[in-house]
Amino acid sequence: MLKIVPIEHALSMQSCQVARQLCDCRNRCVGASLASPAGDWAERKPAFRADTGPSKKLVDAVSLIEAARELAPKIEAARADIERDRQIPRTLVDAIGDAGLFGLWLPKAFDGPELNLVDYIRVIEELARADGSVAWCATVAACYSRIAGYLQPDIALRIFGGGRTVVAGTINPTGKAFTVDGGYRVTGRWAYGSGILHSTWTLGNCIVQIATDRGEDRAAPRNRRGRGD
Repeated sequence: MLKIVPIEHALSMQSCQVARQLCDCRNRCVGASLASPAGDWAERKPAFRADTGPSKKLVDAVSLIEAARELAPKIEAARADIERDRQIPRTLVDAIGDAGLFGLWLPKAFDGPELNLVDYIRVIEELARADGSVAWCATVAACYSRIAGYLQPDIALRIFGGGRTVVAGTINPTGKAFTVDGGYRVTGRWAYGSGILHSTWTLGNCIVQIATDRGEDRAAPRNRRGRGD
C-alpha cells in the first residue's frame, strides 16, 4: 500500500538516510576524500569567482529565499544555454556563489547559515521554480557543505572557509584507498558528479584496503565502535 507522508517528513527521512551513509562509512572509508583539481583538469577547468572569493554570507532563511527569488530572471534567461551546453553558465555560477546558495548547510562556525531542513528546501524550491537543473546543482553543493561539520576544523576551514566552495562527487564508496607514507593512494571510478564542471573540490569515497598474508588486498574490517559489538 502506498504511504503518503508530508514532504517535510519525506525529506527528513532522506536526509537521515544520507547521514547514516556518511556515519556508516566513517570508520571503514576514507570519509569525505576530497581533492582539488590538478594537472590537465585544472588547466582545462574554467575559473569561476565562486572558486575563491567570499560570498555575501547571508545567514537567515528569509534573505536566502529572497536571493534565490531574485535570481529567477537570470536563471530563466540561461535555460536555453543550460540545455544546449549541459552545464550552468559561468556568469550564473558566479551569481549563485555571490548569493551564498552553495553553502546552505555550511555550519555557523564557518559563518554559514546552517539552515534547518524545511528552510533549506524552501530556498531550493525558489531556484527550482526557474529551472530544475540549477536547483539540483545547488542542492548537491549545498548538501555537501554539511561535510564541514564532520572534518577537523583546520581542514574544514581550508576547504569551506571562503563560503563559496562547491563540492561535487559521490558518497558511494566505490574507490579503493591504500595506505602509503603521508596518506593514501587512491584509485577508483565514481559515477555521477553533478556540478563538477564548476566545482572547487571533488569528493570520492573509498574503502581502505589492507594487505593480507597472501599479498592480496582486501577491505579493512568494519569498525563497530560504540555499538557494543
